[in-house]
Amino acid sequence: GSTTTVSIKNLQCGQGEIIATSTVGIGNGKFAQRVVKVKVIKSFGSLTEDSPIFAGSPSGESTIQSSVMNVYNGNLFSNNNINIKYWSTVNVYDNPTSASQEGQVLANGNVNLTLSTLNSSSTCSKNMCTEGICEKCPVDFQEMPAIDFDSSDSNSYKSKAQKAENEGQCSVIGKDSERSVVSTTSKCIFSENEFEDLLWQVGKGGTLILEYKSNGHATSTYYIDGGLDLKGERLLEIQGILVADETVNIGESFCWRKGWQFDCGFDQVKITDPGKGIPSGILTKGKMNFGPYSSFGDVDITGLVYSQDEMRLTSLPHKFKVVGGIIGRKFSLTSAFQSLDIYLDNDIIREGVWGKSQSPSGTGASY
Repeated sequence: GSTTTVSIKNLQCGQGEIIATSTVGIGNGKFAQRVVKVKVIKSFGSLTEDSPIFAGSPSGESTIQSSVMNVYNGNLFSNNNINIKYWSTVNVYDNPTSASQEGQVLANGNVNLTLSTLNSSSTCSKNMCTEGICEKCPVDFQEMPAIDFDSSDSNSYKSKAQKAENEGQCSVIGKDSERSVVSTTSKCIFSENEFEDLLWQVGKGGTLILEYKSNGHATSTYYIDGGLDLKGERLLEIQGILVADETVNIGESFCWRKGWQFDCGFDQVKITDPGKGIPSGILTKGKMNFGPYSSFGDVDITGLVYSQDEMRLTSLPHKFKVVGGIIGRKFSLTSAFQSLDIYLDNDIIREGVWGKSQSPSGTGASY
């Protein structure tokens, strides 16, 4: 004469409530009942195996050559081979305040060293296996975190940009080399030519600022229907997130010509994080190239740098610092003697991939 029922209800993403109800007959038509309610919260872990450098292609090899790279508080991960060659030094540091083991080089393929130095707490690959630390050699294949760029879902970045534009949460300011305002717009979504015109208007030594704004319902999200080519001595300041459909070039070209005018010089990108739960970074469906003219001073990025294709950094003349993570189909670093310094921040990576702190539901979500 007893019954037990269990119900499980989803409250929101990552949170649920379990209710167990037991009823026992005690005679004379009377019953005793007990109800137990438990709320369950899923702890969001790392999307990249705690790796601020994540190369997701099972076919494309990642290469570090003639460079210095430091990975702090995390791991270096590749779904294929990692080639470190030609007088490179790669340091991968454990987080001493974390209970888990970081500072690892994790590869589904081989780790190949040629005239180079690798310092890590462990290396777990087909051809290298640190006994007592590596759980598995080689490590398992890991899916590259997926981003919803432009689906019709309200959580896609293009949908977010359209909502922000509709609610007046977009502000782009162009300043010339004297810091005088030369252009403003309240758009969030641009064609490739429209965004190029904004960069041209600021002139040599000018700055284009993508400001962060929010009204609690919509947050400024900037989207380019096409690619981005930053050249001719411009500074692009991103307060939050910029998303592009096609290839992003930062300092691939030294000069920019329009008509009879030539603008030549180094280019710079600056990315800041507006705060907890708000995505920051620069994302593209195409390739991302930081070229030999990509900085006239130290580069400081707080955000996710994401390429659905190849991520390539070449001839970095100054220190290059990223707090957050770099994700690409494959990764290439060449001639960075001033060091590429990467600091793991799983919150920033999740916010960049999901568009917020918690995973959205629907197309393009990554769990």
